[in-house]
Amino acid sequence: MTAKWAFLCWIAIQVFGGWRQVSGFGHVSHIAHLGGASVGLVAWFWWRFLAGRGEGNGK
Repeated sequence: MTAKWAFLCWIAIQVFGGWRQVSGFGHVSHIAHLGGASVGLVAWFWWRFLAGRGEGNGK
């Protein structure tokens, strides 16, 4: 399994867990996990954009 598919499976599990959390079941904050993954994904895209322009490589 590639990292892309593992990440998508993890997202699906977190979405299901978030639904259960909103319904009143579960003790893990799956919505916080999704929020952290979203921020990480935005940071990765931002870094890729800056690195593509030559600004994000520390030079």
